[in-house]
Amino acid sequence: MIDIVRFPVDMKFSWVKSLGFQRFVQAKEVGAVLGGTEEKNLAAVKQRRPVVLLVDEVKEKDRLHYRSSGLTHQILQLASQHTTAFGFCFSTLLDKKGKDRALLLGRMMQNVQLCRKYKIRMVLCSFARNMYELKSASDLQSFGRLLGMTPLEAKKALNFSQAR
Repeated sequence: MIDIVRFPVDMKFSWVKSLGFQRFVQAKEVGAVLGGTEEKNLAAVKQRRPVVLLVDEVKEKDRLHYRSSGLTHQILQLASQHTTAFGFCFSTLLDKKGKDRALLLGRMMQNVQLCRKYKIRMVLCSFARNMYELKSASDLQSFGRLLGMTPLEAKKALNFSQAR
């Protein structure tokens, strides 16, 4: 199992080994891109550059009949052609409080359903900024189950590799 983080992790500590990951990869090594608006996400997927697109921070207001989750059918079709994976970050959810956290969780749940519909790879990661934000593999797997992934999908989302 592999976790995507924002800082270099030293594996020599015993408590880091007990988290359940074989290795930690920095986001820039993987080619992870932090998305945002639908236009920014579409531009990132069109460039074929990102291997993992992290779509969590959407500041748009929800529409009447659907959530503004940052994904459209155009983005999803291009992503399935270019083998782009969509990532779900645990640290962005922990940064939010109250109504904002509930709104972000609902958007993540919708994105899981859309990724399943378009057969797009999903990646669960802690995306931690420091050692104190690291989470265990079982915590991230439970997070995936909370988002609506099946147990097999959650396990595959933790076993990220750049090849499909």
